[in-house]
Amino acid sequence: MVYTWDQVIAWLGLVLPLTAIAWSATQHVRNEHRKQEYEQFEKFLALTTRLGEPNKYGFETGAIINELRKFPDRKEYIKRMFQHFPVSGPDANFLSAEIHDTLGHLER
Repeated sequence: MVYTWDQVIAWLGLVLPLTAIAWSATQHVRNEHRKQEYEQFEKFLALTTRLGEPNKYGFETGAIINELRKFPDRKEYIKRMFQHFPVSGPDANFLSAEIHDTLGHLER
């Protein structure tokens, strides 16, 4: 089948804008994904920073440890961090159990 120039121009007038829209949508999705990854990292960093602050109550520290379960993509770092995490004081048993539960949750 042979197309005339006006038919070719009509098809290009349809295909080119649709291609531009598809490319733009792809870029938007990629940018949103990067933005979400960055926001997740910021949340993770804030939690680990708060975890390292001195003079925390045991239950607050336990809540932070529990919240780290939401970051399974960082489980290797969390495991290494808890290997060096000091657990002492009156809430040591509670914190040890919370660390154990969190590590178990991340392994699933």
